[in-house]
Amino acid sequence: MANIILWVFNIGYIFQHIGTLIQIKKIEKKRSTEGVCVDTQILFFIGALARVIWISDTQLKNFWLTYVELVLAFLTISYCLYICLVKYSQASFLESLNRTEIMIIMRWYFILVVSSVLAFFFFPGNSGQWWDVQMLVSLSIYIEAAGLLPQIFITNKEKDSNNFSSLYLVFLSISRVMRLIFWFRMYVDSNGFGFLILADFIHCIMVSGFVWSFFKNLDKFTLPQAIERPDKRIF
Repeated sequence: MANIILWVFNIGYIFQHIGTLIQIKKIEKKRSTEGVCVDTQILFFIGALARVIWISDTQLKNFWLTYVELVLAFLTISYCLYICLVKYSQASFLESLNRTEIMIIMRWYFILVVSSVLAFFFFPGNSGQWWDVQMLVSLSIYIEAAGLLPQIFITNKEKDSNNFSSLYLVFLSISRVMRLIFWFRMYVDSNGFGFLILADFIHCIMVSGFVWSFFKNLDKFTLPQAIERPDKRIF
C-alpha cells in the first residue's frame, strides 16, 4: 500500500508537468506570453526546490519515480519561465518580472513570505522547534496552493486573451485531486496532516471554476481558419 501511495503522489505532480508542457506548446505556437502569469511559475519553481530538500526526510527518497518527477519539474517550469521572461517577452526582463498590474498581495514574494510564516507554525513535525525540514513540506504545499491566485487574477483581468490554456488547469486539477488522495491516506494512517489536506482542497476549489468553464464551452471551440479564411479547406 505504501508503494501505491508514493505512485499516486508522484504521478499527481507529473500530471501538473504535462499541463505545463501543454501551456508551453501554446505559447510557442502563438509566440506570446499574454495571459500567462510569471508569479505562479516562480512559486511552482520554489516549491520544486523545497521538494528537493524535504524528500530526503521521507520515504520518497527511496522511490525512483520521485527523481524522474523532479527532473520533469525543473525542465518544464524552467523553460516556461525562460520563454515568459526572455524568449517571447515584449518587455525587459525586470519589467516582465515585476508586472505592475498585479496587486502586491498576489506577487510571488508576498505569497512566499506569508507561506513561510504559515509553514513555521503549521507543519507535519514536532511543534515548538525553530527549524524542522518538514517545514519545507508545508511551504511547498502552501505556495503551490496560493500560487494559483496570481494566475486567476491575470486570467480574469485579460478575459479576451486566448493564450492561456484551459487544459493546463484541467491537468493541474487532476494533479491536486491525486495529491488530496495521498494526504487523505496519510491522515487515515494517523499522520495528521489536516492543514495540508485543507491547502490542497482550497486549491482544488480555485481551479474547479476554470475546469467547469472549460468543459461547458468545449462545444463552442472552432478552428480560427474556418472564420478568417472561409475559402480554405479544413481537414
